[in-house]
Amino acid sequence: MFKQAFRFAFVALIWKQYKAAIVSTLTLFAYLFLVGWIHGDYIASAQLENQTQGLGRSFIIKWIAFAGGIGLYILYHWVRGQFKEKGKSKTEKSKATLMPRVDHPHATDKIINDPELKADPFAHIRKRSKLRGRKDFEPDS
Repeated sequence: MFKQAFRFAFVALIWKQYKAAIVSTLTLFAYLFLVGWIHGDYIASAQLENQTQGLGRSFIIKWIAFAGGIGLYILYHWVRGQFKEKGKSKTEKSKATLMPRVDHPHATDKIINDPELKADPFAHIRKRSKLRGRKDFEPDS
């Protein structure tokens, strides 16, 4: 019982994490299979009709289609990776704004041990010399 639940949870975790990569890879394989199948069908029909004039071009078109599909696959994952990197930097920036600013090494100890500051959770913000705003974390456009 637990073994099946663990397997299901593991598969769900993998699917959630790598869904886009799995779907795009399966789409690429289906595309390559479809191009190869269509090319094989064209060659079979050309052999039945004894036409050998367009076979060279058909192989060139086939390999251009393969290269185009693989190129689109790589481009998709490259663009997707660029958006992920931008997303990470935004989350890191938001974490930086939520963390208390430490002016010296024992500042957090002072905040934790001071009973006046425990009563007022925003006292450490009021005591800062300079308050940072959202504008400080946005890149210049």
